[in-house]
Amino acid sequence: MHIVLRSSRARGEWSMLTPRNRKRIEDFAYKAAKKHGVRLYRFANVGNHLHLLVKTRTRTAFQRFLKDVAGTVAILVTGAKKQPASQGQVLGWACLHSARPVGPRLQKPRAVLHQKPV
Repeated sequence: MHIVLRSSRARGEWSMLTPRNRKRIEDFAYKAAKKHGVRLYRFANVGNHLHLLVKTRTRTAFQRFLKDVAGTVAILVTGAKKQPASQGQVLGWACLHSARPVGPRLQKPRAVLHQKPV
């Protein structure tokens, strides 16, 4: 599945491409995938959004992975501390901007990130 996690506030100091954030975010995405049993084929950081090409066996693992990545990336970028969800969004995630199955293209997952959206 191709997932796009987009933030409306990821600009300037909060950009995910700053030298401070880039490597930490990518390392965490792969670590979270392993933790939740999700296969992360490709990862692309574009500054204000992330592209992830993943495969998962269960919906629960997929949901836990998305929640972990979205929440922890926001904390890594902003330096915020964990807070209850009722206190609002920090990084302004449009949590799941798009998610679409990749179907038979999964044999060549690298090609999916270079295609224009349908």
